[in-house]
Amino acid sequence: MSQASSDLDDPFANATVEAGPEDGMISEEPVGMAPPPPQYRKQDFSIYSILLILSFVFLMFAAIMFFIEAGKY
Repeated sequence: MSQASSDLDDPFANATVEAGPEDGMISEEPVGMAPPPPQYRKQDFSIYSILLILSFVFLMFAAIMFFIEAGKY
């Protein structure tokens, strides 16, 4: 329960307001279950995946060749 008004000149200052389920209070009515989350399909293997793998392989090859060449000096 809460005070409807705190104004002293208000004739309804001592009135109280009852909170109902529509005011955000928990209702005693059963609530339906939430729908299941959406099912997502895994993406197929694309050309971008191949390019990503190739770039990783070439960067590793370049790093190995750099250390081999740098070890000679």
